[in-house]
Amino acid sequence: MTESTGKINLLGLTRLEMEKFFESIGEKRFRAGQVMKWIHHFGVDDFDAMTNVSKALREKLKSCAEVRGPEVVSEDISTDGTRKWVVRVASGSCVETVYIPQGKRGTLCVSSQAGCALDCSFCSTGKQGFNSNLTAAEAEGSIKWSVIDRWPTHEGLVEAFAQNIEAALQKYPKELRDSVVLLYSAHSLPMSVVNRGDPYPAEVAATVWAVQQRLGHRNPYRLCWQSQVGPSAWLGAQTSDTVKNLVKKGQKDLVLIPIAFTSDHIETLFEIDQEVIHEANELGADGRVTRAESLNGNMTFIRGLADLAKAHLDSGEVCSRQMGLRCPGCTSERCLESKKFFLGQQERTNDAVTL
Repeated sequence: MTESTGKINLLGLTRLEMEKFFESIGEKRFRAGQVMKWIHHFGVDDFDAMTNVSKALREKLKSCAEVRGPEVVSEDISTDGTRKWVVRVASGSCVETVYIPQGKRGTLCVSSQAGCALDCSFCSTGKQGFNSNLTAAEAEGSIKWSVIDRWPTHEGLVEAFAQNIEAALQKYPKELRDSVVLLYSAHSLPMSVVNRGDPYPAEVAATVWAVQQRLGHRNPYRLCWQSQVGPSAWLGAQTSDTVKNLVKKGQKDLVLIPIAFTSDHIETLFEIDQEVIHEANELGADGRVTRAESLNGNMTFIRGLADLAKAHLDSGEVCSRQMGLRCPGCTSERCLESKKFFLGQQERTNDAVTL
C-alpha cells in the first residue's frame, strides 16, 4: 500500500497476491490474469484502457487500487551516449538507473536497493549506507521501453545491400554486367494480410528503390516474393516463377538479392540456392543465375545498426508516428494493444494516431 494515496499498487504484486487482492474485493481470481496482462504485457496503467474488464470492475479498481511506478526525478545524457535516470522511491530515497552503450552492445544497470551496505570508496551510493530494498513495483517502474519499428531506407542498410550486389556483379563479364537483371526477393504475405493494408510490401519496395538509387539504376530490376505456403492466395510474382520465365525467354544473367532478410537461413541457403537456382540450371541457365551474399556479418550493416540504435536513443523517441496507425482493415486486438503499449510510454499530441 502506498503512503501517498492509500490505494493498493498493483504494479508490484505477484500472481498469488493479485488473486488474493481480487478475492478481497469480492471478485473472481481469474481477474488477476486479465489485469496482470494489461499491466505487464501491454504496459497499461489506466484502468479505463483495460477494455476486457467490465466497467463496474474498472470503477471499483479506480476507487481502491492504482498502477504506479516510481517518479523519474531527472534524466541526463552524456556525450558518449550514456543515459542516467534518477528515480525517487516510496521511502523518499533516490536511486539511479543507467544505460551504457558499449560498441556493439549496451548495458542497463537497474537498482534493487536504495543505498548500499558495501561502502565502496569510489561509489557515492555506497557512502550513503544501506537504506532499503526496492519493491517489485519500484524496480519494474524504473525501466522505460522504446522500439525501432521501421528503417527501410536507413543509409547503413542500403549501403550494405549495394556493396553485396556490386560484389555479385563483378563475377559477370564486364560487357554483360549492366544487362544483368537484379531480382530482389522478399518473404511473401498472404493476400488477406496485404488487402487489409499491411505496410510491409510498400516498405520493402522503399528499400529496393533506395538501393537502386545508390547503384545508379545501372541494371534493370524486379521485386518478387518467395516462401509462399498453403492453398490461399499470396502476394506475387513468385521468385521461382519469375526466374523460370526469364530463363525461358533467354534472360539467363540474373542476380537474386534476399532483400527482406538480414542473415542466411533455410529461405536463402535452401529455397534460393538449392531450389530456385537448381531449377534455373535445369532449364539451361548454365550457372549464370547467382545470389548476392546475405548481410550476415557485413561491417557496414553492423555499423549501420549501431548508428540507428544510437540515433534512436539520442532522440528520446519511443516509437515512430507510423507505429500508432493500424492497418485500415485490422481487427486484431493483440496488434492494437502492442501499439498502445509503446504509445503509452510517451506523451501523445494526437490521440487519433491509434485507430
